[in-house]
Parts: sequence; structure tokens; C-alpha cells
Amino acid sequence: MRGPFEVRKGYRSRPTALAGIHEQDGWRLKIWHITDGPPPLKEARFSDVLRRMNAELPMPAVTRERPGVGFAILHQATGMDYAVIGWWDRENECPIRVFVNLGKGWRPAQGGESVCVWDLDVIHREREAYVRWIIGNPDGPDFEAYLADTQPA
Repeated sequence: MRGPFEVRKGYRSRPTALAGIHEQDGWRLKIWHITDGPPPLKEARFSDVLRRMNAELPMPAVTRERPGVGFAILHQATGMDYAVIGWWDRENECPIRVFVNLGKGWRPAQGGESVCVWDLDVIHREREAYVRWIIGNPDGPDFEAYLADTQPA
């Protein structure tokens, strides 16, 4: 016996797509959409959180250790929406912030609230693209290739 844990909904893939590049204050962020159900994502549900996410980004965007690139995940789920922002810093680190909306407005994640298995798919893709095009590229960093990369890991 393994205890009281039970799988209630199970896993099924969710539509995930790169929706564009958001540029602000020297930052360039890949914007990913994930939907629990058929796309498209209802972007109006996420307009307020984009401003909050931008405020999390350190300035200046580009330094000797910070390339000014990262990603944001807008995840439209059943009963709760998530927004995740991650950026590359200190050459090989990825600070991440998570926001949630339970229908009462956006707030920072609290307690055990975090990224989910669908968000982790995008985070893993971003890690692979960053290694492939920025820190592991024998020809040197290629920011345009990183920003265009949507390949599953």
C-alpha cells in the first residue's frame, strides 16, 4: 500500500505553442501559451499579469552575466490560471516567478503553489534551447536562434 495518494484527472497533453516575442526595457521574452482545452488562449485573462511579470525582471536587462532573454508561460487551466516568468542570469541560472489567478485577480504563488508538469515541459524546452544556442554554441551566443527555437527537448 502506498498511502492515500490518488490520481484524479490523470495526465493528457495540452496544446502548447510559442505565441511571440515580448520586448520591453531591453528584455526579449518568448511568450508560450498552454491551454487546458482547445486553443486559443483568452489573452484578456492575462493582460494584468504581464505588467506584474515585467516588474520582476532585473535591470539593466543586459549585463556581462545577463543576456536579456527569457520566457513567460501563460497557462489557461480549468479553475485556475498560471503565469510563469523565467530569465537567464549569472550565465547559467534561471530565476523563476509564478503568479496564480483563482478568478479573484492575480497574485504571487504562495505556499506549495508552483509550476506544474505542463509548465515544466516548456521550462525544459527553454533549458535545452539556452544550452544549444547560448552557452553551448561553439560559434558563440545566437540570440535570434534561441528566440526562434520551439523544439521539444
